[in-house]
Amino acid sequence: MPVRFLRGKKEIPYEEKIFVNQVQWKTRIPGQKGGFFLDVRNLRSFILEKSELARDRDCLHLFSHTGLTSVCLEEAGANSVFSADGAKEALEEFSSRLLPEEEVLNFEKKNTIFTKGKHHMVRADLFQDWGFLEDKKFSLIVLDPPNLTPNQASVPAGKKAYRSLIAKALFHLEPGGDLILLSCSGRILESEFEKIGRETLAIKGWKYKDLYKLRPEPDHPTRKEFPEGKYFKVHIYKKCEPLDQ
Repeated sequence: MPVRFLRGKKEIPYEEKIFVNQVQWKTRIPGQKGGFFLDVRNLRSFILEKSELARDRDCLHLFSHTGLTSVCLEEAGANSVFSADGAKEALEEFSSRLLPEEEVLNFEKKNTIFTKGKHHMVRADLFQDWGFLEDKKFSLIVLDPPNLTPNQASVPAGKKAYRSLIAKALFHLEPGGDLILLSCSGRILESEFEKIGRETLAIKGWKYKDLYKLRPEPDHPTRKEFPEGKYFKVHIYKKCEPLDQ
């Protein structure tokens, strides 16, 4: 079947080698946002350039997709990286990047944890069940859910879902840890997303030292005439602590 944006005789899907700073990665094309969510490049570059964010830390990556951000955390010196996603195919592609060709992991069953080196991988319904984490704590958590507002009517439910996910993430955050919140929900403005983050931390009894907001990559324009370009947000809450500490 022909694909309009591809030319030539190469069979699809096919694998293409890419680089994120010093990290080499194979992505399967065609795929969503280049097969690895290209718009997250700003966070991946930040992790690699500011390696102290992950170095010697136990990291949790929620909604990990095919795992490129998890690999960047490992490259930055993470002690361990726990990656969770609901998509069987995404986790199988991720694990194939870590394993020899003859070794295959089966993510058919949910809540089964697989370990390879520093990486722990699990398929789970992150909107329902976080029991697979038990009482585990992490000093860096990356929360990167899919678009939660596909239409205007879904905005209230989307905001509620963000609050719920952030609250659950805080339960697993070590005091003094960092929380990275991402949103690709274009119908939630950046100011609204910031309000959701700040209020949820406060309601759950947490404070933080600093909040950093990453700018979109140059190929994701944010011109005044194109407000839709501001759909992607990355907010980093540094040194989060319970209020009673």
